[in-house]
Amino acid sequence: MRHWRTPLLYSLPLVLALVTVMAVNLGVITDLLFVGRFEISLGSLTLVTGLCLTGGFVMHGFVRRRSRKQIMHMQAETQEQYAVAQRRFLQRLDHELKNPLTIIQLGLANLHPRIPLEDHPSFIRIEEQTQRLQRLVEDLRRLTDLEEAKLERDRVDLSEVLEEVVNLVRASASSRSLILHVRQIPWKLSPVWGDRDLLEVALRNLLDNAIKYTPLDGTIEIRASENGHGVLVEIADTGMGIQPEDLPHVYEELYRGTNARQFAGSGLGLAMVKRIIDLHQGQIDISSRPGEGTVITLRLPLARSERN
Repeated sequence: MRHWRTPLLYSLPLVLALVTVMAVNLGVITDLLFVGRFEISLGSLTLVTGLCLTGGFVMHGFVRRRSRKQIMHMQAETQEQYAVAQRRFLQRLDHELKNPLTIIQLGLANLHPRIPLEDHPSFIRIEEQTQRLQRLVEDLRRLTDLEEAKLERDRVDLSEVLEEVVNLVRASASSRSLILHVRQIPWKLSPVWGDRDLLEVALRNLLDNAIKYTPLDGTIEIRASENGHGVLVEIADTGMGIQPEDLPHVYEELYRGTNARQFAGSGLGLAMVKRIIDLHQGQIDISSRPGEGTVITLRLPLARSERN
């Protein structure tokens, strides 16, 4: 309603002034006012006042709209500058970690034939942490590539992708005595428009997280459906959940939740998933209750031929 209310409010002083002038012309009210020794025309005074106020309101509205546009433009520029700085940081971190890691790995490889590392717990810990850093570097490189990626679009059968990903993680889930359910509509899902490999990476990351953070004998359920506009994929687990104060930050690079730091991980998985879903013009939502579980919902648009 604001699109018509604001101009009406702006013109109210002028409307009141015109009503006063009409009343003066009709003789309803007296035109002349006496202020001391001066005679003032009430009609002229109200008309000038109305014009000034209306002009002032219009100018104020123009300046305010212009300021709002400038603020929005500055915010967009700031976000873009932040994104560029973030990409540079990831690239620099990848570069700085790569060489020291290579040297450490070569050193461990040279030691292994001469010293049985399994007899030295310290060497085992060094090797484990080196492998962890190596995975971090690989994830950083993958995330940096995604920031500059151009999506290769094709019709993707999400039913097939889900089946492949579930088969890949089934052994890991069974080793933790987790129950893995897959539920989807009786017919084949309509294809989505995107990059099959990237969608597989996103779904694999989400399922790996669900398995990692769900205690033994827990349940993970994958639900897939469509609504005519897009495909909906939900991954629900009975894991430890995410703390409310952590939820706003889960997509940030290298961020680890307060109750997730005891688990191995890079803190890049959800950032990578978010970037992949954004590239597909989709949406990702997370709802969680600490101690009860987490539900992650993906919404992906259908392939163009399906929507037309």
